[in-house]
Amino acid sequence: AALNSAALEVVGYGAATEDPAGGVIRRRAGSREPDGVLEETAFFAAIVRLMGDIGEAGARAFAQAGSELWARFGYTTAEEGRSLPATVPMLQKIADEGGFAIDIVTYVDVLADRDFIKEHQSDSYANRFRVAGAKLTIDGSPQGFTAWRDRPYVDPVGDYPPGYAGYPAATRDQVVDAVDWAFANDVQIITHANGEAATDLLLAATDAALAEHGPTATRPVLIHGQFLRSDQLDALKRLGIMPSLFPMHTFYWGDWHREHTVGPELADDISPTGWCVQRGIKFSSHHDAPVAFPDSMRILDATVTRRSRSGDIIGPAQRVDVIAALKAMTIWPAWQHHEEATKGSIEVGKLADLVILSKDPTGVDPETLDQIEVVETIKEGTTVYAATKDGAGTAGLTFRRDAGELVGSFVGTLPCADCAGIRYRIDLFDDGAFTQRMTYLGRGDDASFDTIGSWSLAADQATVALFGDRREPEQWRVVDSSTLRKLDREGREIESSLNYDLVRTEGLDPLEPRLAMRGMYVYMADAATFRECLTGRSYPVAMEDASIDVERAYLEARHEPGAEVMVSVVGRLAPRPPMEGDAMVTMLVVEELDGVWPGETCGARMSVSELEDSYWKLTRLGETPVLVEPQQREPYLVLRSDDGRVAGFDGCNRLMGDYTIDGDAIDFGQMAATMMACPDGMETGAMFAEALGAAERFRLHAHHLELLDGKGRMVARFEAREMN
Repeated sequence: AALNSAALEVVGYGAATEDPAGGVIRRRAGSREPDGVLEETAFFAAIVRLMGDIGEAGARAFAQAGSELWARFGYTTAEEGRSLPATVPMLQKIADEGGFAIDIVTYVDVLADRDFIKEHQSDSYANRFRVAGAKLTIDGSPQGFTAWRDRPYVDPVGDYPPGYAGYPAATRDQVVDAVDWAFANDVQIITHANGEAATDLLLAATDAALAEHGPTATRPVLIHGQFLRSDQLDALKRLGIMPSLFPMHTFYWGDWHREHTVGPELADDISPTGWCVQRGIKFSSHHDAPVAFPDSMRILDATVTRRSRSGDIIGPAQRVDVIAALKAMTIWPAWQHHEEATKGSIEVGKLADLVILSKDPTGVDPETLDQIEVVETIKEGTTVYAATKDGAGTAGLTFRRDAGELVGSFVGTLPCADCAGIRYRIDLFDDGAFTQRMTYLGRGDDASFDTIGSWSLAADQATVALFGDRREPEQWRVVDSSTLRKLDREGREIESSLNYDLVRTEGLDPLEPRLAMRGMYVYMADAATFRECLTGRSYPVAMEDASIDVERAYLEARHEPGAEVMVSVVGRLAPRPPMEGDAMVTMLVVEELDGVWPGETCGARMSVSELEDSYWKLTRLGETPVLVEPQQREPYLVLRSDDGRVAGFDGCNRLMGDYTIDGDAIDFGQMAATMMACPDGMETGAMFAEALGAAERFRLHAHHLELLDGKGRMVARFEAREMN
């Protein structure tokens, strides 16, 4: 996982922080400063610290969104594969408040608090939540080269020593002791082991526990087992360990495994579902969200076809038939959870946990399994998710909302003071993005203006807010699920006999918007990606028109390979053929490079920063980017509304003074500064003072502030950051 500099500071990771046992804090080249990439236990400790700051409301939002997402893909039971004792009461509280539409089972880290696990383990749900047992983690990620192998990786990408084979995340004693404890206390234990060496240790620990305590009825589980050897499958069967495999790896990382982790021959046997069927071993398949999206039909497709993103087949001999793949998603995981008596198949006396699909998986070409859609998810007879198709018959899934199914396209002609009318079209997408086109009728061919951004539904379920490139969001009243009514700037109904309604149209054929955009650009491996700020969407960049200008500017501005740099461009979002595959992909077609803004970020979506009482980090003086080294303190300004005073830092000295605002006019008056001499920052300080003295107007754009001189030239630019 990766953390930015702010997150590293929050968790307290710095040059003096040692790598924890079973984890690695990756460092910048030639120093001990963290580069943001955390491996295994280094990340586990960090995420606990970060998640602790989101509060109860944030945790509830995370948990509820997760259960809704699983329901969207047809799941009626979901597994939280590793929780901590501190998170279980929170999850139970959410459940008690009716926060889960589907059943949630969790397994608590066995290295954290075993007494807690014994006390809370239960076979029954309390308001759709239960603790099912214990979780043990032996190693890490195969695609990230942290899985613990019995031989070296073939061609690991990164700075690895010769013969590198990964490493364990737990000691041998910890593993043996945890498995022994689970057997002794009749606790189901599920164990994360990806590499061959990790699985060998699990098998040895289970052998020892069986010798000491005899057979167990708890059904221990191996999670992942990406690099299982055939002899290890035989041992799993002998020891009664059920494999829960990750066949979706063949799609997402199959080509990567061939080239970098295990090589072409062994890559054919990753996630060896075929070996399981041959040996009569029950197995379950999973998605490991958020590592991969919880797309049930993608899992089904990967288990049956094992086709990678390049279109190749990763291990033809490991493919299984559709029926076996369906069992691995239904009746066999129910058995894994000790719930086969009530779940997993449609039988009299079992729960009415059902999913309705758009097509019969057993009656279609296996190569089209990933095109099947979840139409409806039913939990114990109640619909918890329903989907509609758009008019074109393509996937157009929408969540049902209290105010109606708002995802779709709305059109209408609204009044115009100096034209025949304004033709509106607003497309609302289920990822929270929107596209709007306003066409001024009677003004010729160039009278259309496009906007993109993010939309949200107000808590009262009655108002939609469109957060685009304007200072304030545009607001629309939800009259019903097929009608939106434009509101004034204060969010009030417009008193008029004229039409201010947009009505839903059939289908959702996306526009190809053309407009000015800002976003984070990165160019790597002969491909460029643009993460647009207002929507949060990422687009491949088409290698045409002015794309070469952006590429050259990026390569000059980036501080290290792979680093994102903010750019502003004029362009359009249009379908283009991808480098691989046949389906068209929406790409950014750059028509003109407007600017490059090193050191800046997008900031939070669907919000704006206020001029006063915000922390404004200096990012540019005139045409010169202001970049600071990791050990340097950044220049900034804060305009305090309570006393009309300026506080700040110019890169070397503290700043202080007065300011006045009148509309968009600003005057900083006489500024003062401390008189320290600094090896770095004095030149920036002098330029900063000059810019403040020249500033006469200001311009705000979401999270960026620009100071302009009397001729309208930008003399300084800032980015809003969290106030310390």
